[in-house]
Amino acid sequence: TVEAWVTATKPNGVIAARGGPAQGFAISLSKGRPVFDVRSDGRLTSVAGTKRIIGGWHHVVGVLGGDKTMRLYVDGQLVGEGKSPGLITSDPAQSLEVGGDAGSAVGNYDSPNTLTGVVDEFRLYFAEATEQQVAARFNDQAELMDDPILVVTFDDGSARDLSLNRINGNIVNGKPAKGKSGRGIRFAAAKKGRNKNARQGN
Repeated sequence: TVEAWVTATKPNGVIAARGGPAQGFAISLSKGRPVFDVRSDGRLTSVAGTKRIIGGWHHVVGVLGGDKTMRLYVDGQLVGEGKSPGLITSDPAQSLEVGGDAGSAVGNYDSPNTLTGVVDEFRLYFAEATEQQVAARFNDQAELMDDPILVVTFDDGSARDLSLNRINGNIVNGKPAKGKSGRGIRFAAAKKGRNKNARQGN
């Protein structure tokens, strides 16, 4: 389960991505619509919402279940569902990135596909969130589940991991900005030859 709050001013960009063309996952915007991508042994499956979410804050959650079902939620509601041909069978080689995908692309987009907007309250879980948990997270700000793998609030202007794992990252040219809760990180579409994103270590 991967989740983040995002407000975007342009219709395309990666909210978060981990991995590349062999194994990985990503949540992104394409023509203003949210997309959840999963790569399993080189095979890509994408689930997309039908409504544009440009402007305003939106809660985006991607879930890959043990039965290979993919679910995409926006603002507590299921907006897309599909089936991956497989699970992510090995640890992706490329690090987690928030605000872009500067390495080899996970999804059907050209790297770095930098987001233009603000990302806040990023979470990653090695567990499958239920529809009820996602709705409660959106409506009541209750944490999705115990034992997150990664929690990055950006409140102190850094990519410090507040989970017990302490998988701290670095901000690369992103700037602190008003977030959904406290502060987030603002990204801008990179000029040619430049990337602006937050990188998280393996």
